[in-house]
Amino acid sequence: SGTSAPSSRVRTSAATVSGYLADSVNLGEQWIVNAGLRTDTIKGKYEQEIGATPGKFSRTDSELSWRAGLAFKPVPTTSIYANYGTSFNPSIEQLSLAANTADLEPEKSLTYELGSKSEIFNAQMALEPAVFRLEKTNARTPSLVDPLLNVLTGAQRVDGAEISLVGRPSPKWQISSGYTYLLAKVIESNRPTEKNQLLANTQKHSGNLWASYIVSDKWDVGAGVFSVSSRTGALSADTATNKFRKVDGYVTVNAMTKYRLSEDMDLQLNLTNLGDTKYFDAVSGGRLIPGAGRTVLLSSQFR
Repeated sequence: SGTSAPSSRVRTSAATVSGYLADSVNLGEQWIVNAGLRTDTIKGKYEQEIGATPGKFSRTDSELSWRAGLAFKPVPTTSIYANYGTSFNPSIEQLSLAANTADLEPEKSLTYELGSKSEIFNAQMALEPAVFRLEKTNARTPSLVDPLLNVLTGAQRVDGAEISLVGRPSPKWQISSGYTYLLAKVIESNRPTEKNQLLANTQKHSGNLWASYIVSDKWDVGAGVFSVSSRTGALSADTATNKFRKVDGYVTVNAMTKYRLSEDMDLQLNLTNLGDTKYFDAVSGGRLIPGAGRTVLLSSQFR
């Protein structure tokens, strides 16, 4: 019944300039070495004109990342590889700066991966298993001196495994499938309640299966499922209820059919989330992002 007015007005800008150099070298017929360097300069500005804590913040970060890998092919149809790389997360990555983040250097991460790629069923299918670890060595955590400020003394780790199988087991069938397991935990934090907790918005299990079939010279059909397990929305329990914010896992079913009008034109009908499953695409401590409901898309393709 009163007069409405904006409670907050924020203006944010971020600009990134990047350059990279990468190369791959064959050492004989069985060994491949690859490496790369990348440089990024990120400049961000944040201004809150109206709100509880109006203020202006800006920050510029310049970082060098690199990666290296080694692959071995014991037989022509199989390769075994090991990769290592670095990356970083600046404070402006979420298009927001505040007094507790504007003076912080970027968070640094290390990635290790070991896997293989094999051609099976007369090279009609590709099988790719892998294990990996992602370590954030200086994660943001509240200062022990001033809890209103953040310091880079935390640590987080994600251990994972994945496997995918894609290809054509027969001339008319095409299959794409995969499964990923993630164990994402807080290793070190100045908040004792956060240690050993699962990282927010990170599921333990996810998987997909898609299959398409060529019915005739004119028609293709396909169907598949996509699944994600439950996720938490914060590293610590809610102070009022002492419970963790959590969203359930979900499964969606998708389908498609394609009709070839001519050699140069196709019509395709895609049906996404056939069961109109209610689910959340992302969750954090302060918000939920709902996933798309049942969607029907008719498109044409020209060649």
